[in-house]
Amino acid sequence: MQPNGARDATLRGRKRRWARALLGLSLGLSLASMLPGPVLSADEAQILELSGQDVRQNQTQRELADQLARRHVGPSLRQTEDDLRILQRLIDGKFVDADEPFALQALGVALGDVMVSQLGLEWVILADDKGRSRALRVPDSENLFFPVTMLSRRIEGGVQPDTRKLYENVATETRRLEEERKRRRGRSRSPLTRP
Repeated sequence: MQPNGARDATLRGRKRRWARALLGLSLGLSLASMLPGPVLSADEAQILELSGQDVRQNQTQRELADQLARRHVGPSLRQTEDDLRILQRLIDGKFVDADEPFALQALGVALGDVMVSQLGLEWVILADDKGRSRALRVPDSENLFFPVTMLSRRIEGGVQPDTRKLYENVATETRRLEEERKRRRGRSRSPLTRP
């Protein structure tokens, strides 16, 4: 176990890298509306595991999204790319009103589940002085996406989101981050020398 000072320094370094990565992501993809609020200083934010309550809320909203899909579109949600078409039909059909944030965010949870299943992302919590936001993290990194509000903020703002395009943007950025991580790993390894 690391001494507290070393652990604090490591956490501060991780928080700084997370803040830079998050800022670059939002600028690079023009997905700033995915964020739950303004980007805060690294000292104010923490990435945490989902609590039991967070897991239950995801499950409740997952079930709501599936009920909406079965009622209005037909097929159940299965956490595959086919769900993107189902979610788009729910949005295009305006089966969820812009003034129903819980239901809109349920669609975002369903979108996030596709990203978890297909892209290998993981659900986490971003905690800051504004509260807690469910997010998806690229494993072994501090790069985050915010699918829960990815759809709701757009719809509430009068913008018709394209679920396929949002998914593809996240997929592209996830692949780019993986490639970058592989390059860094390759550079950090020193060649073995024999005596």
